[in-house]
Amino acid sequence: MKYLHVLLFIIVIASAQAAHAYSTGGVIAWPVPYCPGWGVFTVNDYSGVPFNKVRMKVYNIDGEEVNSGLFPGYPVIWNGRDRHGRRVDPGVYHVSIEAENVLTGLHGAKTISILAGGGSSGSFTRGGWVGAKYIGMGRSGEVIADDVYSIYWNPAGLTELRHTRLITEKEIREKAKTGGVSDITDADLIKFSEEDKSFTIQTGVSGTMLGFGTRAGFWGMAVNLPRGVMGMGVYLLHTGGIDRRDFNGVKTGNLGYLATAAYLSYGVSLGVSSFGVTVKGLYERIGNTRFIGCGADVGTQVYVLPFLKVGLMVQDLGTGMYPLDSRYDVRQKYVFTYPTLKLGMAIITNRNFTLTASGIKKLDEKRFGYSVGAQYDIMKWASVFIGIHDLVFSAGLTFHIVQFDVSYSFTMDTITLGFNHNASLTVLF
Repeated sequence: MKYLHVLLFIIVIASAQAAHAYSTGGVIAWPVPYCPGWGVFTVNDYSGVPFNKVRMKVYNIDGEEVNSGLFPGYPVIWNGRDRHGRRVDPGVYHVSIEAENVLTGLHGAKTISILAGGGSSGSFTRGGWVGAKYIGMGRSGEVIADDVYSIYWNPAGLTELRHTRLITEKEIREKAKTGGVSDITDADLIKFSEEDKSFTIQTGVSGTMLGFGTRAGFWGMAVNLPRGVMGMGVYLLHTGGIDRRDFNGVKTGNLGYLATAAYLSYGVSLGVSSFGVTVKGLYERIGNTRFIGCGADVGTQVYVLPFLKVGLMVQDLGTGMYPLDSRYDVRQKYVFTYPTLKLGMAIITNRNFTLTASGIKKLDEKRFGYSVGAQYDIMKWASVFIGIHDLVFSAGLTFHIVQFDVSYSFTMDTITLGFNHNASLTVLF
């Protein structure tokens, strides 16, 4: 009996040692860059440890899961398509691997950044990592954008920078509070839309740290002109340190990803509504292959009622990319991307509270996206906000200091289950 107890003790200790995470240094993926439609993308573990349950999830640069699969062990493969069978857009992807031996309890996890090549359609502009306030409110900027970041979210919002009005938004709220909506006349609404003709400039900078080395940044400037507001800005995405591997899995160097968009916007007020248009030049480098292109965004914002605002944005209208380099997996042709439609509604209460809801439709995808956000002005110089974008939670705050707005927000990172961080600053001259 004593020996039986000793044997059981040894088995328990051995099992406890086995039921832990192991080193995933032997897990590699190839080929990188991978061109969907040219063979399959493969992940294997060369550590020699047996596994009988391996799950693979593929995420795009914005943390959206595009495909997943469950395998009875290594190797695991991916054909470069999303869950609807469509080839994924070129760019950066993160492949998450979770391996487990259900008999011993041994498990391990690893996430690998890869590049998908074969061309470019300029879809990197969809991410929306611009302005802490709008990220924190669920990325519903098409309806509430009212500063220099409107260059990205909705150029119609630039007209809000013509900020000196004969009757203020607060005064309209007070009228609605004390006398009802019927006391707000058409003249009030017209006055509300009138702007100061003085020359003003607002500039802003925004930076975001995403999971696994991806960084996003934006700089913009908006100028108040006699008949409208003109804006210009630059949006940038960068990911470095990606292993380049050939079709045998042999590492042959390091690669990076860089995407930039240069914006030129103009917004004009049309009474209680506003209209804006943006033209943009695009540059994308996927590994060693470069692409250039152009496109346009068109948007409008309308005060249906003094407390109800509607925004519509058509993003990437006519956007396309052309390769500057000739490679075996890249056709020398101009490739158009599908536009994205965004429709949002904002309810602005008389208690310093704003609620937003937006619907998002990427015309190349079957599903609809959504976002919900809320902002509360806790005092004259500080606001807090929260939001949800496709089940991803976000929150943040803004401090108003004289002519400065300083904002911070975070979002849940679906890949690492950690956080993405954004900070932004605007200055009005």
